[in-house]
Amino acid sequence: MATSKRRTSATTSESGAYMSQYDQEVEQRLQALESKAHTPCNGGGGAGSERIAALEAKVDTLIALLNNVSAVTEVCPKGKDGVRKISV
Repeated sequence: MATSKRRTSATTSESGAYMSQYDQEVEQRLQALESKAHTPCNGGGGAGSERIAALEAKVDTLIALLNNVSAVTEVCPKGKDGVRKISV
């Protein structure tokens, strides 16, 4: 039965731990992903923020409508004013 020999190169991490070639490749990939994950966005401006504002307005309208339905509000907790309503 023949065994295959795998050539590995070893190094140590910043903490001094042993790192195989595979570990080194995984670490490089992780660092590349982390650098992309921390790329700053455009600040949330533009059409995206307008769409979010429109959706928030729709949600507020729905909440106001639902607060006028007694079947909904009777299961809601009372607010500080003693009135049962949806509060988000």
